[in-house]
Amino acid sequence: MQLKVGIVGTGWWVEHAYLPALALCPEATVTALCGHREERTKALAAKAGIKGVFTDYQQFLQADCDIVCVVTPNRLHREQVLGAARAGKHIICEKPLGLNLAEAREMYAAVQATQVKHLTMFTWREIPAFAYLQELIANGYVGWPRYVNTMRLEDYMADPQIFFDWRWQRSEAGSGALGDLGPHVFDQVRYLLGEFTGVFARTDIYIPQRPMKQKEGLFDVTNDDVCSAVFLQGDKQGAAQISRIAAGRHNYQRIEVHGDKQGLVFEYELGDNWRGDLAWATGRLYGGPMRGKLGELPIPQRLIDHLSQVQTPDHARTHYVHRLIKRLLAAIRDGGDASPSLLDGVKAQEVVAAAEISAAAGR
Repeated sequence: MQLKVGIVGTGWWVEHAYLPALALCPEATVTALCGHREERTKALAAKAGIKGVFTDYQQFLQADCDIVCVVTPNRLHREQVLGAARAGKHIICEKPLGLNLAEAREMYAAVQATQVKHLTMFTWREIPAFAYLQELIANGYVGWPRYVNTMRLEDYMADPQIFFDWRWQRSEAGSGALGDLGPHVFDQVRYLLGEFTGVFARTDIYIPQRPMKQKEGLFDVTNDDVCSAVFLQGDKQGAAQISRIAAGRHNYQRIEVHGDKQGLVFEYELGDNWRGDLAWATGRLYGGPMRGKLGELPIPQRLIDHLSQVQTPDHARTHYVHRLIKRLLAAIRDGGDASPSLLDGVKAQEVVAAAEISAAAGR
């Protein structure tokens, strides 16, 4: 079955992740591209050999495609997913699903009603060391998990002179670091240890104003730079630190899971020091017993074979996205559900919403 794919969005992530990832899928062809900037959309389509070029989303939905990839600013996700579902298109959507939990739930209800296949692009589930972490926990390596500590640190907004854009505006993006990075964190922790049952959080804006390109003056930032949270997952407790202004950190991820038998620590950073071994693509995993010493655990070859030819961080990201897209293609071909689904996106956004409520109330 040859499936036709349409992409809405023309940004960096489309050019350097989605298009290369889809090029690795022999059973899928990108036939349509939609963007609001005509010149950029035409140029990217010509570069990728895409014939269908659109600047109007409703006309794009009438194109001959089976799958719609929603890779646009957050405020547009709801409208675009609802439209794609009504048109009977299978859907891949970036996180967060919507500006808020109500939008996310409405989007999930729409795909349920129309019975289209759907996937939330939780890219980092595909890091081999994280996949092995999940396997070991499921197989009882740590015993009964009691506590999880997680960090997600980025510095892509650490420089106060970086120009103001949609990601700093609550009306365009929803919450800031909490809404951008938090869904990945909460999805990973839920995937490992189950549903959240409580959360307490604090958020802060540390760079309150930024310059805007081609305009004079400074403009107010309206969503958070940093979030710290403690949470419950039934009889388990945990903590999370999330930042978009952590100087020197490049997509740094750390998850520690401690049980009544042993502990596990997952680490990953897509930094500038990626030349050397494959750790920048596979991550690292450490394990050890109580009162012992953590040692690095070898990742099974079956989990890293697909990365043997990667040469740059872009190549690694392409493979993560490719493997998630393959899940949706398999669900369309064979039946069943793709994972992570839009329901998984809703579950992550439930935690984001609870954290926002807690931070606003100060309790």
